[in-house]
Amino acid sequence: MSKFVALRFLILLYFVGMAIFIVSNLRPIDLPEPVRQEARADGCVVSEESSQVHYKEGERNYEEAWIDHVNDDNTVQVTTVDTKLSLLFWIRQSGAKCFRKGSIAQVTIAECSENPEGECDFSLSHNVYIRTEPVQILNWKYKDAS
Repeated sequence: MSKFVALRFLILLYFVGMAIFIVSNLRPIDLPEPVRQEARADGCVVSEESSQVHYKEGERNYEEAWIDHVNDDNTVQVTTVDTKLSLLFWIRQSGAKCFRKGSIAQVTIAECSENPEGECDFSLSHNVYIRTEPVQILNWKYKDAS
């Protein structure tokens, strides 16, 4: 019986010695710092500051909008969060790849001719920007608040 105890003790001592050897030889791996590339001019990343293309006297002059539809003909439909304005617009093909359904984009209406109800009348010509792109409004509608 003492042979088995001695054998177990030697096996245990062997494993403890191997564990100590492995732990003492472990060193952290020195990885190089990742290289950060600058955003390309044609990329989809737009900083918050550059998406606010129009600022009037320090106040916010844009509104967040959900992207509802992105169509194959480079038309995109968004709905603004606060005013519930749906805009259908055409955008150039290189800009259309940056729009994904369910994402948020900033909408800036640079000039708004209001109708008697105080809403923008898009039957007139307007300067509208989505993200930083000037867009051509094809259709618009205010959704009901209900």
